Amino acid sequence: MHYDSNAGFHSSRKTLASIAKNTEAEEKGGVNQPFFRTRFVRDNYHNTAFFKKVCKEIGNLPNKEINEMLQILKKDTEHSTGDVYFYDEDKMYEVLLQNPICKKVCEKQAYCSWQDIIQRFG
Repeated sequence: MHYDSNAGFHSSRKTLASIAKNTEAEEKGGVNQPFFRTRFVRDNYHNTAFFKKVCKEIGNLPNKEINEMLQILKKDTEHSTGDVYFYDEDKMYEVLLQNPICKKVCEKQAYCSWQDIIQRFG
């Protein structure tokens, strides 16, 4: 019996435009992520997706509570239409501690700053 290592492999077709976007993102120090469509993310640890991940992992919070926390976080944050939100570390940590469950877990695990959380979940 012959084993073909490429049997289940399907190469995806890439257009020149998508290749150009990936190249541009890499040159600017970011990663082109399909989740953000045409936008690219320079710093994954200060955006909405990472904040949601931390809330799920630390507090096992439902989406409703996470969205309420995100509304607080988005308030007073500079943002252009179509851009990805980037947040301040201190503000992210402060909003996270407003939830009693997350606060207890952070105290128990000795997370004193957003950098401690990045080291754990990054």
